[in-house]
Amino acid sequence: KSSPVESEMVHVSSSSESNISNNSISKQPCGTPIVNSTDQTAVQTACDVLCRGGVVALPTDTIYGICCAVHDTEAINKIYRIKGRSFSKPLAICVAGGQLPPGTGSTVVELTETCFTIIRPGRDYEKTIRVLSEEHHLKNLS
Repeated sequence: KSSPVESEMVHVSSSSESNISNNSISKQPCGTPIVNSTDQTAVQTACDVLCRGGVVALPTDTIYGICCAVHDTEAINKIYRIKGRSFSKPLAICVAGGQLPPGTGSTVVELTETCFTIIRPGRDYEKTIRVLSEEHHLKNLS
């Protein structure tokens, strides 16, 4: 029987993985569905899993990335459980078009020797401004 974490995940494989036939969904021994990335339904299958609060493993040029819907707190918690990652360590957020929900991700700042400009407010926005202006005496040009 698969664990709750394993049953909440789909793995989109690269076409070079020979144990997966084209246009098929198969299962690993742990019960995780595997969808070949050349399968025309792969994107829809991954989207369906993400919309249900699941987690998807995707091939990149060097490793597999694990992803979920950025607005789904429970799905984010699933990634932490799958990775065995400390909740004190942040996760990277990759989005198309550069748009993140308010308050997510890191606050992005452009720094010079005497001032700073907030490029994108994120989590800890107020703390970032306080540290830079009060503790480092930099002027906020935002």
